[in-house]
Amino acid sequence: MFAYGQPGALLGAATTLDPRKVAAGQRGEVATARLLGRTFAQDDDVYVFHDLVMPSLPSDHGRLNIDHVVVRGRRVVVLDSKCWRGGFYWTGPGRRSHRGIDSFRDADARTLGMAIDRLSPHLPIRARMKGLIVVWPSNDEARHHLWALRPRDGVGVCRHDRLVRRLRALLGGPTRPRADLLALFHSQLSVPSTFRAPVEV
Repeated sequence: MFAYGQPGALLGAATTLDPRKVAAGQRGEVATARLLGRTFAQDDDVYVFHDLVMPSLPSDHGRLNIDHVVVRGRRVVVLDSKCWRGGFYWTGPGRRSHRGIDSFRDADARTLGMAIDRLSPHLPIRARMKGLIVVWPSNDEARHHLWALRPRDGVGVCRHDRLVRRLRALLGGPTRPRADLLALFHSQLSVPSTFRAPVEV
């Protein structure tokens, strides 16, 4: 696996957000990065990019941030790491999400879907992109029930302990990625790093 960027870098630089939310967000991003590193350490066909920034448009409310992008061959999985309290999460009428009986607006954010929409026109022909929210517990006792949660824009959601299985299914078998596809994501890193393009054979 080849990894680029620094997980949680933009959250660490945030000065206007609640420090508790910043800390929780960073925990989730770092935990996902570590899990990806353990899972794909020996896989030279997997490229991972952490903490990307999409160019802003006038219609954006602030800049779009992507936590992680995983690439293998022509398949791309965009991950949004979350640290949520335990509970039953569900989406009701009007596409409004809840935790228990309480409204839970964090699950209705369209950031991931908007970022995918922004990137899709720049993908090479036949490249496929999927968005996935990965949920980590905010404490050791947290237990998440996500089967009734339906994020917007066709984005999926899974608990952290099911992420590896979902990723293996989405990424398919070993295939070397195209250099132009990797360069697209490398150019969006919030923390620049030296890029090693795959060797064409």
